[in-house]
Amino acid sequence: MSPGAWAQTPEAAHVIKVHDRKPLAVLISTPTGAAGKASRSEIINEVADKLEQYTDFSLQLVSNNFLSDCRGRLACVVLKIRQDYDADSREFKLTSQNYQKDSYPRYLLVVSNLTLEGEADRISALMVDTERALELYHYAGKDEPEWEDTLESQISQQAQLGRLFKAEVSSREQTLRFIDDLFIQQIRRPLTSANHWKPYGELQINVPVAGMGIDLDGRTVGTTQAGISLLKGLLPGRHQIKLHKPGYASKNFEVKIQRQKTATIQPELEVIADGSPLPGQLMLYGGIATVVAGGVLTAIALGRQDGNLSTVCFKTESNSCETNQSFQTLDYTSDRDISANNLNPDGLLLAPLGYSLMLSGAVWGTGALISEENDSPWWYLLGGIAAGGLAYGLSAALNGQGLP
Repeated sequence: MSPGAWAQTPEAAHVIKVHDRKPLAVLISTPTGAAGKASRSEIINEVADKLEQYTDFSLQLVSNNFLSDCRGRLACVVLKIRQDYDADSREFKLTSQNYQKDSYPRYLLVVSNLTLEGEADRISALMVDTERALELYHYAGKDEPEWEDTLESQISQQAQLGRLFKAEVSSREQTLRFIDDLFIQQIRRPLTSANHWKPYGELQINVPVAGMGIDLDGRTVGTTQAGISLLKGLLPGRHQIKLHKPGYASKNFEVKIQRQKTATIQPELEVIADGSPLPGQLMLYGGIATVVAGGVLTAIALGRQDGNLSTVCFKTESNSCETNQSFQTLDYTSDRDISANNLNPDGLLLAPLGYSLMLSGAVWGTGALISEENDSPWWYLLGGIAAGGLAYGLSAALNGQGLP
């Protein structure tokens, strides 16, 4: 494994995006309703692209009616998008979604494009920290006159990230360039301070085999292609990587991801089977078959019980006669002559044999399911034999000497 400088994605690379992006609320306002030099959808797409390119956020579009419904007040807009906060009680609502990190947008980006016929579009943008805005609302003195105006002023001064960014644009290209300038010149600094600006690293996996499962920190995120596979959107720090595919030995790595750098792993793969069942698979199928066989024997034992059958014996000084119950053996039959000395001759006990086989098979099958792909199954095999043998041995030791 080796870290390298941030590089261009190889054209032949199979790209897997693994990050979970946080929502960023975006409100696009067109006060006059007239079409601008760039359409509203083009502005939305450009903002979404810049969020993807520069940050760990994804666009969460807010209804443009919010701004008119709120009469342009940012505090009101923030309360509409932060549904986890109850404005009346001034408390956060304790719901299951509140406990999901970053489930509500931390930031609000408002873009306004004022269009007038025959004139350049007047486009402006500002971004608000919704957490800080909610804090200001929480402690606002509602009993004071014109408290809403005071609150808006506080939000502009303390929750707005940077100044109002604005320009006049005369073409679609200038409008889209404005969006890029907005991110580079205005949004970059506060998001860099908060570790949201280009926060990711990458991992390049070079293997000659397609279809190998890729597990990242215990979660399957994709499969390899033959050649280069690129995991994009990894947060800095140490991560556990596992490559696995039937027929190949699993490969486990701990990789250190650095911001805006690409780490590389190029494992040597080891073929362990050529289309043949793995030991774990054989133990799983064998365990299932053993459970079924044991169940059949147990069912036969239960079906052969005869409640009307009883035996008698004569008690003498030299021969004690006790009434007991015992398990049927494999040689048991109720069709023997009435004077037979032993209707249940010595032999394997049928019911204990059945449920002991079921116990052994269950241990084998469970072991095959919970063990790693290339782990040795022999411990579970021996454990199943021991469990079944112990169950049968105890049953035989406690078995009565008489007849059922």
